[in-house]
Amino acid sequence: MENNEFKIINSTKKSNNKTLDILNVLSITELVIPFLFNNDPCRSLMGSKMHTQAIPLLYSNNPYVITNYNTVNNLLSSRFIYSMCSGVVQEVDSSRIIILDDKDRLIYYYLYPFNVVDYNSILLYKPIVWEGEKVCVGKILAIPNDLKNLEFSIGFNNFVNYSFYDGYEHEDAIIINKDLVIEDILTSISFNIYEDCLYLKKFDCLELVVQKFFKDSGKKNIDEEEIYEYYSSTYYKYFLSGEELSFKIKYEIYHYKSTYFDRLLRLLFPEEKVLLTKNKSLTIKHGGEGRLVKYEILSNYDLKQSDDFYDDLNISYMVLRFFIAKIDRINIGDKLCGRHGNKGVVSKISETIDLPYTFNDSSPYSITSPIGSLARINLGQFLEGVCGYKSLNYNCRTKAPINLFESYLYSNLYFNLLNNSYNLYKNSCLINTINENYLRDFKTGYKLKNFNFLSVPYYLKLMHTSKSKFNYRTVGRYNSMTQQPVEGKNVSGGQKFGEMEIWALEAHGSSYNIQELSLLKTNIKLFKKFETTHECSESFKITKCAELFKKKLTFLKKKKSVTETKFDKFNKLLSDLTFIKKLFITLFPILPAGLRTYSFDNRKVTHNSNLNYLYAGFRVDYSGRATIVPYPSLPLQTVGLPSDMLYHRVRRHHEKGEVNDNTFYESSFYRHNILDKLEFFEELLPEYSVTVNRAPTLHKMNVQVFNPMLVEGESVQFNPLLCAGYNADFDGDQMGIFSLLKNYSMNEALHMLGPLVNLHSPTTKNNVFNLTQGMLAGYYSLSNYNYFKLITSYISNNYTDVLEYFNRSISIDSPILLRSSNFFYYSTYGRSLLNYNFNKK
Repeated sequence: MENNEFKIINSTKKSNNKTLDILNVLSITELVIPFLFNNDPCRSLMGSKMHTQAIPLLYSNNPYVITNYNTVNNLLSSRFIYSMCSGVVQEVDSSRIIILDDKDRLIYYYLYPFNVVDYNSILLYKPIVWEGEKVCVGKILAIPNDLKNLEFSIGFNNFVNYSFYDGYEHEDAIIINKDLVIEDILTSISFNIYEDCLYLKKFDCLELVVQKFFKDSGKKNIDEEEIYEYYSSTYYKYFLSGEELSFKIKYEIYHYKSTYFDRLLRLLFPEEKVLLTKNKSLTIKHGGEGRLVKYEILSNYDLKQSDDFYDDLNISYMVLRFFIAKIDRINIGDKLCGRHGNKGVVSKISETIDLPYTFNDSSPYSITSPIGSLARINLGQFLEGVCGYKSLNYNCRTKAPINLFESYLYSNLYFNLLNNSYNLYKNSCLINTINENYLRDFKTGYKLKNFNFLSVPYYLKLMHTSKSKFNYRTVGRYNSMTQQPVEGKNVSGGQKFGEMEIWALEAHGSSYNIQELSLLKTNIKLFKKFETTHECSESFKITKCAELFKKKLTFLKKKKSVTETKFDKFNKLLSDLTFIKKLFITLFPILPAGLRTYSFDNRKVTHNSNLNYLYAGFRVDYSGRATIVPYPSLPLQTVGLPSDMLYHRVRRHHEKGEVNDNTFYESSFYRHNILDKLEFFEELLPEYSVTVNRAPTLHKMNVQVFNPMLVEGESVQFNPLLCAGYNADFDGDQMGIFSLLKNYSMNEALHMLGPLVNLHSPTTKNNVFNLTQGMLAGYYSLSNYNYFKLITSYISNNYTDVLEYFNRSISIDSPILLRSSNFFYYSTYGRSLLNYNFNKK
């Protein structure tokens, strides 16, 4: 710099800036991506962000395609355990390393096993030295579990087939092989820490009892560990065990007042502690089941004399901390991604015998659609897959260049060089460059007509699991100010139905649904509170409308603010409005936008908070959310919901009298016999309907009503044809579920909000359910020859085959004989329909 200004240097062909390095521009999460500059920059940034969201697997693999930065660098080496002296290793195990230094001193290096890092994942240390090894200062003794062979590895090499599979691969969805579940390739360990504090209270003596609740697994002998401790003349007894933790950890706090009458009562009736007992439970949140692997009871011994500066109620004298470990296997709805920003959810876990196989009887690990990668111009994803597939066959590894100055990366010279290297390594003939392989059909055993593209990219498992995203609420805690359901999954909060969702219901013209959502499931207590008064509280800004056919219409907006409008003046107001707005004002229980009910956003309100942040949305009861996955065989008007969501929906339904809460919840078949539970639900499902919403709600197609159906897992499943109306894809999107309670709301919703009555786009008026490229290619693949079927139809006109198809005498893959002008030829019923429609256009 000169004179506090940057100096401009004219560069020539001979001059080169040697200080420009790729390490100065990109981070480590981008430097480990091979063929980085062959991708769209937005997708590369997405892949870099998903590296930070990945969970270390239990059995991770080193990638076949690496860069120069996969090995140990300054960022990764900061987490190692180094030797602080020179000596000889005396003892090595999973918990500690003992070294005898040159001065005959034993130095202990402890490998703490419970290192909880981001996204509740665990960090374990693995020793890489052995007994008798001589070490020096700076020698690496142990490395974390996300490194393997001193390389950054948190995923696995995925054998991918870019093809179609009955529509389950629609919009980035992934079909995986069940061998990944059986062999624990996609298994990870997560940790949840539950913590609670005990506080001092004057003139009280506290007795703590920690109990365990187990599943009915038939185990009678449970090992218990009792710890006795005296602190401030108080006796504690803890019951803990290492068995599987099922429901919750409960501890009871007995408050004994120090009066003479209370002490006499305890002496006369030592077992009667009900009236003097306060029960408190530390409940495990949904999806946090696991094993209690460690507990900590931390006491503050410095509080023998309480400080006058603090209040006695705010001083914590004991902390209870529980470490619960859980083995997370892959489930439907979990999210996977590659290193190039290609992501998707697991839509189906298929058996190995139900997948196509190669000439050496090997089935792919996963199947996904190639359209998503080609549309996003992700060339680096295919280049990595090509090199990974060749490395898999030849049992070698490929180092991909990543440098700004290597321009040959964009040419074929690099891949020709790769092929020559592979051929020299194995001394074999030239190999196929584009990885074209013919697979065999798992149904017939015959070769598929078209070739398939096979690749081996490196895949990661993300922290966005289906259980972590699943949430449902019936009734529960409410906000003390707004009387609305609270926010948050840990407290079973309600799903928010915002202002744009209200607009969508207004566009549908559904008055009863707006009435149910805005009154029955939210702050109805607040409306009842101000039903007979004409003044509003200071803490609220409430707009209330009286009945239409009264002489006076009262609006409550602020305290001591009453506006009276006569009936003729109100009719004049209605005459200036359009017919739709007039219909909303006369029929709906709330006013249009601008005069709609206002309520607080559910946030913590203190004396210093600003009360001007008001929203028209509200949180409702009987609502939830979950990840969406495709289910092509479902009808358009049906949505697949998890059994847990429907269980809470049926259990707390108060209109129907046939469901008893106590008998159904405490019955043994709910906890043990899953088949009986499903049969119980299937009898009650035809009576219910649910509203499905995806945010952001841009038009009325984002709010529709479906008939529920039971499905496995903890994700919502629906027909892929509905993606166009919802503007959704299957890469981790979530849907809001709102259960309908009233019969008139269900009848109105099925006739006005169902997908069968909303077949046209609200903007273009075109059909929403148009065939996409993936659907068309999948239909073409499904309509291939089925050699096990005989020729059952001879087409003479265009009506015979349609009638036979609807009578289920033929299917889309049934061979038929077609007649042309001069000759006969064989085809299938599906191919004939495609040929007829395209020739007609």
